[in-house]
Amino acid sequence: MPAFDFDDAFIRERYEQVATESSLYKSALFNSGVITADPQLAAMVGSGDGRLFTKKFYNDLGTPDDSTQNGPTYPDDSDNLVPTLSLGNSDYQVTKNGPVASWDIKAIQNRFNFMSDPIGVVESLLAEYWAKYYDRYAINSLQGVIADNVANDGGDLVLDVSDANAPSTTNTIQPDTIILAEATAGDAADFQTLVMHSVVYNNLRIQNLIDFIPASDGKVNFALYQGKVVIVSDQVPIDTSGAFPVYTTYILGNDVFKF
Repeated sequence: MPAFDFDDAFIRERYEQVATESSLYKSALFNSGVITADPQLAAMVGSGDGRLFTKKFYNDLGTPDDSTQNGPTYPDDSDNLVPTLSLGNSDYQVTKNGPVASWDIKAIQNRFNFMSDPIGVVESLLAEYWAKYYDRYAINSLQGVIADNVANDGGDLVLDVSDANAPSTTNTIQPDTIILAEATAGDAADFQTLVMHSVVYNNLRIQNLIDFIPASDGKVNFALYQGKVVIVSDQVPIDTSGAFPVYTTYILGNDVFKF
């Protein structure tokens, strides 16, 4: 077989587009709907220099309550004007991150030159690499949100059933655990996805608690627990400081992350 020269076949713009799309399709969190594309956000990040951007959002209107200034009024036949309720807005910051990685082209040529489709092999490997990075980055961000909630809000969005004892029905995921976790969000609960470690997932499978729903193409089965799609990732954190490891499981809605 004649020697293959990557320089002859490598088109940077086309490769970056294909590799990015392939990476997203391999990302478990992206496929679950937890990570979604936001054209406005992408345009804002791509339109200027720097890494930090500010975007506005409107605050919630709140709960109508007659005992507060946020409640509706009851107009009569007088000329009194109806008081105007306030509509506030706030800012949030967007951080632009552009991770990069490089590999020695000669080493790649030596390893994959004998294959019939070396570009395809390299593309697949890199897509897998970046897909794992996207998922890890998202999970690290989730850990940051949890840490902030524990530090500043008393952990009111965290349900901790762990203890120092061996795994049992009192310190592992059970059907009522998911309900209690959802209850931390009150009437705003709208969750569709669970992200868990493979150890937790396999324990649920052993108990025959995982349901499998075939996809429309009949080739892939979606794992469900308590009616929620299960995403298995060994990148979720494990606390090994005690006698028994403690696993974190996330319960998420759609569009948690945007890029």
